[in-house]
Amino acid sequence: MKKWSLLIFATLLMVVLAACGETKEGSSEKDSSEGSKQETVTIKHELGEATVPVNPKNVVVFDFGILDTLDELGIEVAGVPQVSVPDYLEKYAGSDYTNVGSLKEADFEAIHAMKPEVIFISARQADMYEEYAKIAPTVYVPIDYTNYMDSFTKNMEMIASIFGKEEEMKVELEEVNASIESIQEKQKLWMKKH
Repeated sequence: MKKWSLLIFATLLMVVLAACGETKEGSSEKDSSEGSKQETVTIKHELGEATVPVNPKNVVVFDFGILDTLDELGIEVAGVPQVSVPDYLEKYAGSDYTNVGSLKEADFEAIHAMKPEVIFISARQADMYEEYAKIAPTVYVPIDYTNYMDSFTKNMEMIASIFGKEEEMKVELEEVNASIESIQEKQKLWMKKH
């Protein structure tokens, strides 16, 4: 849970610093037809829509926050940009994972060869969305810093819906929200005293 502590700390910091606003995050809905062999979930986001198999294989992740979440949930990841992996995710810099380039310059040949079932990208890769989408369903997961918690929560719920981890995510989000409420209460008390 050390990683979640870092994530909670970062989240709390952003909540304190972020201004109120509206989010433009997408939504998701599960699809399952009688004739299909595998259940899918359709993710709507700012750059388009992606129909992703539930519990996809050969997952490629270009967002380290999402990578941290998947790691915490025990979800297998196959490809990451290994050029600048943060220390707390250093295992993903090893040879067990495919190097898919850097956060700004993807190795599209390596990604294509992996035959991923989903690719997660963030704002740094947004300009190349169409290139990623030609290879596999691509989900854009930005953070709206004007409404951080709503944006963060929607991203986490979207991840949970793709990987069938709704119950686990519900518990994790409750813990995050409880921590935020605690900090907000302490902040109010501090403000009253000063």
